[in-house]
Amino acid sequence: MRKLINILKNIHKLPKVGKATFLIEDAWNLMAQDNPNEAELLFEEGEILLGSLCYEHKIMKGQIKFKLRKNEECFNIFMDAWSDIEKDGHLSTPDKLYLKWYMYSALEIFKSILKIDLGNIEPVAASDVQLDKVSSTWKRRFPSRDHPDWDK
Repeated sequence: MRKLINILKNIHKLPKVGKATFLIEDAWNLMAQDNPNEAELLFEEGEILLGSLCYEHKIMKGQIKFKLRKNEECFNIFMDAWSDIEKDGHLSTPDKLYLKWYMYSALEIFKSILKIDLGNIEPVAASDVQLDKVSSTWKRRFPSRDHPDWDK
């Protein structure tokens, strides 16, 4: 918690977007250290500064909510990110499939255990994702080691 306080004290010198990016990246690092509660707090501070989130940040936020078992929030965030990914004209098809597959495992849990309707979300299987064609940026940001080709 002390680290979190020091971070918040020092970021006042950065421009608004820089502060937000710093907070979101630090939140993601806290998630990687298995500290989702602090990650959620930092992420929300960053989101307040940004006002709105891109799909990448929505996936990150959804993953934090998933880890905290805030199922309804996670579900809504992932559905929103899914829609944003569908509309994005700059992402390649392999990148879109990879990001959707990354979220689909959580969405599938909501569907089977919580009996939530996925609406127009089509299933995405590992076999649908050509890992060798996915941008290394997305594989580093959202590693999916469950993919059968991950270690190849």
